[in-house]
Formats: sequence, C-alpha cells, structure tokens
Amino acid sequence: MCGRAAQSVGVVVAGRHMLQSTESSNGNEADSRETEIGVKFQDDVNLSPGHRAIVFHEGESSSSMGIVIEASEMIWGLVPRGGSKVSPLPTGPSQHFANLMFNARADTLYQKRTFRELALTPGRTCIWAVDGFYEWKESDADAVHRSGGKQPYYVHRSDGLPLLVAGLWTSVNTGREPDSTLHTFTAITTDACPKLQWLHTRMPLILWDTKDCLSWLRNPSPQLEKKLAHNCSTSSPSILAYHPVSKKMNKTTHRASDCSAPIKIEKLPTLQSFFPASKKVAKQGSAKKTTSSVFASRAEHEETNERSVACPASLTASPVASAKKRTAQTQATPPQSTKKTKVLSIKKDFFSPKTSKLQESTIK
Repeated sequence: MCGRAAQSVGVVVAGRHMLQSTESSNGNEADSRETEIGVKFQDDVNLSPGHRAIVFHEGESSSSMGIVIEASEMIWGLVPRGGSKVSPLPTGPSQHFANLMFNARADTLYQKRTFRELALTPGRTCIWAVDGFYEWKESDADAVHRSGGKQPYYVHRSDGLPLLVAGLWTSVNTGREPDSTLHTFTAITTDACPKLQWLHTRMPLILWDTKDCLSWLRNPSPQLEKKLAHNCSTSSPSILAYHPVSKKMNKTTHRASDCSAPIKIEKLPTLQSFFPASKKVAKQGSAKKTTSSVFASRAEHEETNERSVACPASLTASPVASAKKRTAQTQATPPQSTKKTKVLSIKKDFFSPKTSKLQESTIK
C-alpha cells in the first residue's frame, strides 16, 4: 500500500525527458509540449490522497504514427462516479479516501469493475513520476514505550532520477460551477520486491524500463500488466535505496523540506540496559560467594573429620544431642548418692570381721 509520496518539479521534468528520449529513439518526433510541464506546480514532499499531482498520459493528438505524452494536474485518489447539480460531489480530500481508491492492486486489476473498465479504455492509463514514496515500520519497544510506534522510511532512487509508477486515471462531472470537471488517478501496487519485503508487503508498481512505460500508455493489456507486476516484484535494482525520516511527516499538514531528509534513529535503552554494570557485579559476586561457600564446606568437613578422630564421639556430638543423652541416662539410672552408699555398704560387709561357727560354739 502506498499512501504518501514526494513529487518535485525537477523530477517531473526529468520524467518527461526520460519518456521523451525513449519515444524519440523509436523514430518519432517529440511534441513541443514535452519540453515543459505546461502546468503550474510546486514541490510537494509530503503528498497524500486528496492532494494535486502531475501525471503523464496519452494525449488526444496521438495517432498511429506515434504517441503524444501530455502532463496533467490531477488529484490523487480515484473518483469513478460523477455528480450532478442536484447532488454534486463533495469538496475536500475526504472523497478521495472514502473508497480507498488511491491504490489499485495489480493482482485484481482486471477483476474489479471500476479498474477493469479504465484499464481496457484507451488513454486511461498513466505514469506517475515521483521522487520517492513513504512506508512505515513498527519500531522496537524501549524503556519508555511498550511499543516504539511506527517509523517512516523514504524509498527512492539513489541516482536522483524519478520512480515511474503505473496508474489509472479518469475524469468525471462534479455538478458544481465553475469546477465542473474533476480529474483523478490511482497508483497501482504489487507485491514488494525482495529488497523491501522487510519494510512492507506491498509497493508501487515501478516501471524500470521506459519502453514498458510507453507500452503501458499505448497498449495496456492483462498480459502486459502481469508481466510488469512480475518484473517489479522480483527485481531489486541496486539504485533502489531507502532511509528513515522524521516522524514530523506523519502529519499531512507538515510540508517542510525535511520530510524526506535522512535521520539517525536514536533508540532509548531498555530497563535491563540501565544496569549492565550491576548485573555483571552481581554475577561476579554470586560466583565468588558460591566458590567461597564450596571451599568453606570442604574445610568444615575436613575439620569435622579431624575432630572425630582426635576426640571421643561424646565430645563431637552437638550440644542438643548431648543434653538429650544425659537426660536419658539420668532417667535410666538411680541417683549417684544411692549408688555410692550401696557400694560402701558392700565394702563394709566384706571387710568386717566375721565369727566362725567354731568360735561361736566355744563361746557358748
């Protein structure tokens, strides 16, 4: 889809000379009108549907001897049906957006009735010479915006020559006076070429060979249209260039010369990129902590083993385990004083002098 373009007086003159030189090389004399635009026109670096532009089409004085190319001022955005005094056409650019007829798809050109009738009518095909066109691409998110918004890009020829776009045009009655006739046109689009597929799925049907331009103006046909669309979608000339431009041109009211000027995209960093050093230090700290904990565990294990060998098990036991063990021993054995008294009484009985039975009888 192409909804914004740039057209200057210089590129219109260059486009006319390109078509003129091709026609002259075929042995036909160039009409004197081909040396000048013939209409008053100013540069428009932010051209949108509803704005006036210059297009080339076959002149009424063309004959079998050769084609006469005329330049006419028309409004971008096809209006196929006219008005009347009772119901005149509305004024302003809104009518050119109403049915989205500022573009015509090449793959359905001969299927849609409005476009088919124009493509099959002699003299209703046209060539639109532009400096370049604009397309938008969704930007990456940053720390401030979840979505970076759409970034406009300007597509053009690196050698400064015009892009020649195939189109259709018509004239209808407005039903108003004094502007009783309205001339409008549409740009044909096709699948994007490999070089621009990253930017958008569609692109204007650009004719790289001026001979194809004359064929489209003089002898359009479904076979020719299919061939031209295929050539445009599959070729990626080295002269086709693009660059980002200011978002100021998103507004159709911005007509300054900086609309197509290249800019450098400055992306805001993400939240994570605000702390690269901290993350690195944290990783290093965690690595050191892990290493030190490993060495500490090994040292503690070795020290425990050494204590187990050098000391009794009762000394290496934990305080809680030792306390529990002592409580159990206290409950299982009588008090220490009772045990000592019993031992002393046994010793006393053992060592006390005993009287034998013989002594007892003698005494008796």
